[in-house]
Amino acid sequence: MELVSVVILTRNSSSTISSCIESVKNQSYSNIEIIVVDTNSTDGTVKLCEMNNVLVVKSEWQMLGSRSIGYSKSSGKYILMLDSDQFLEPDCIENSVNLMEEYDMICLEEKTLNARTIIQKMYDADRKLIHENADLQLDPIHGVLAPRFYRRTILEKVFGAIPKEIMPFATGIEDKIVYYEAFKISKKVTVLPNALGHNEPEGLVQVWRKNHRYGKSNRQLARTGHYSSLLSNKLRLRKSRGISKNRFVSSVLLLLKAPAYLVGFYLG
Repeated sequence: MELVSVVILTRNSSSTISSCIESVKNQSYSNIEIIVVDTNSTDGTVKLCEMNNVLVVKSEWQMLGSRSIGYSKSSGKYILMLDSDQFLEPDCIENSVNLMEEYDMICLEEKTLNARTIIQKMYDADRKLIHENADLQLDPIHGVLAPRFYRRTILEKVFGAIPKEIMPFATGIEDKIVYYEAFKISKKVTVLPNALGHNEPEGLVQVWRKNHRYGKSNRQLARTGHYSSLLSNKLRLRKSRGISKNRFVSSVLLLLKAPAYLVGFYLG
């Protein structure tokens, strides 16, 4: 069994990190190492990771740079890039490894975990729309899907190609940047169904904070001139076939995200 490295990013993630780690440890595939890259948590995140006997690496960088740090500390032939508010299905890694006989990178189909609030149900509808039209969403520029499971040799070239100057601050489209560079190397990408659960924002305040932060980061990225084609597609409607309830809800969700993102992007 080839070693799989699971790199988890955290920042004040005490409410979700234990469940995330547990979902990795409970995989049907056993040859796994877990590496947590923590960016300045002030809650109990690091302590919870240590209680779970997980390696914690400190980072001063945002998500793109922290992913590269996690990669550099890993040893696996395959790398799974995970967020602390995500939860793996028990056979996710086993199924991903099996697919790697044919592919170089895998997108993991996501569903919203415990969708109770209206906002969470809107995120759930948005994810359903994406995966109903997965073939349209695999385009690295115009789509919204991005792989999380990679062959190590691909990521080695990817992190060597990404400009070092954007590593400290890039967040919000970091997974798209990685995919954009990976797609230059290989077109062997697919989607694994029923793979991942995601804890989504509960209300408008969380939606605002999250998208405002993304807007600020992308403001910095735009100033560098890098990945302008990815930035120009950030607020576009999802590509899909026909009219459906999920498409309507997805469009409304975009309208809720957009003001916070634009304020962050234009005003910082």
